[in-house]
Amino acid sequence: MPEINTRLIRHSSGMTVAELGRAVMEASPGSNAFRDNARSLASLAFSGNRAVATEASHVVLSQVVQPLADRFSQDACDCLAVFMAEAVHAPRSPIASAIAELGYPTPEHLIERYGMLERRELEEEVDPDDVEKAVLITRADLKGDIAVTSPILSCAMRAFEDADIEIVGPRTNCLLIGPSYRLERSVVSFSLDGTLGNQLRAWTRLRAKVASAVQGYDSGRWLVVDPDSWMTQFGLLPVADDRYCRYFDSRSYGEQSTATMSVLASEWGNQWFFWGGVDALPFIVLGYGPENGSFWLARESRGKFAGVSFSVDGRQQFRLGADFEDRLLELLRRRGYQTVFDSGREAVDRTNALERVRAFGGSKSHLKVASDASNNRAQLLTCGKTIPNFSGWAKSASVYIGYDSGISHAVGSVGVPSLHLSVGAPNPTYRVRWTPTSFSEVVTIPADDSSDGPAVLDRIETELKRIEMDSPWAGLDDD
Repeated sequence: MPEINTRLIRHSSGMTVAELGRAVMEASPGSNAFRDNARSLASLAFSGNRAVATEASHVVLSQVVQPLADRFSQDACDCLAVFMAEAVHAPRSPIASAIAELGYPTPEHLIERYGMLERRELEEEVDPDDVEKAVLITRADLKGDIAVTSPILSCAMRAFEDADIEIVGPRTNCLLIGPSYRLERSVVSFSLDGTLGNQLRAWTRLRAKVASAVQGYDSGRWLVVDPDSWMTQFGLLPVADDRYCRYFDSRSYGEQSTATMSVLASEWGNQWFFWGGVDALPFIVLGYGPENGSFWLARESRGKFAGVSFSVDGRQQFRLGADFEDRLLELLRRRGYQTVFDSGREAVDRTNALERVRAFGGSKSHLKVASDASNNRAQLLTCGKTIPNFSGWAKSASVYIGYDSGISHAVGSVGVPSLHLSVGAPNPTYRVRWTPTSFSEVVTIPADDSSDGPAVLDRIETELKRIEMDSPWAGLDDD
């Protein structure tokens, strides 16, 4: 999202959108101040003026929703539910009338429903033999769909072996984690960078897709699974008869646990769908061409092959800065590594990747097809465009180095040993939860900000030396 001056637009109360965001976070949920400020901020996000709506929506996301979602506590989940319930019923809300028709005419009605989901009052163990159709909603963020939705999908596919399974969400997300041999896919467009109004309108399309998916199946013979999706505003908005829906509250489940999101998702999936102790790891669907090219790179580099991504899914506070990134690429070059480098997907990530390539002092090449890897001695090999594309090229690497992002979870899911740079985590629980889960080693290297860059580089070099000593190529001559 482009940089926006939040001082330019004020509510009729005289407060700027940034001030409204701060006021929401400072007030107690349920108080008059919280309600008034939440509704005022949301009403601006629903403005017919696109600039106003974009600015206010940015504040909703960056100052309220993400900070509360990132706390991983029951209190924060409840606060977020209260905020979104007020937002849904704010002036100019595009879905207020539809929500009222479903039996939720006030914020309190939505909050009561959400509380029932949290207390499991609607949940009973699911007998897999009763399910003829299972519908899984994606989270709509790629990192979450790899880390959370894919393990739950794996549990569902093994539990409901004879059922029809359909995955519903943005096209990229459905293709990323949904193997075509078992699944139907229904596409619902959704953008985390879109306005709040457009995000809520996506819920109406989601409801229609779910209704179509379960049409023709008897009550009790279908099941809808919500893995804490942005499209349902983290479970707040109903998509079907709640008796036949299951909701995984990823931000409060196992609140005292030190497990990763993927482990908790697998545990929850086992709890409700499959009692055989399925160890469901994250997974993605790869293309075969890059995988073959990755094998050739590993063979010809004799193990001195690294994957690197500086993508942060647009959240720049998770970076250590350009100087650190340039020095990291130089460290790999100096130690003799051939590096496959991610070109990024978000506009800001693509721009940063291009700048790092331009600053690189060694030889460079670009990978498009598998044959590009044959006899390619370039020290920096760029690739990207999609997560499966980069993950395929990096699959045979001896090490992957990257920030907290969807890419790091994708590469971990294909079994590449990883150095996970956890920068700017808002709290220790966030850092633990978003550590990639993999069947290979994942080493988390924490950092607060760019001042930690030199220490992180030293730690990376120490880990590289250890990896090199353990490599099957160690001690062998190049010829």
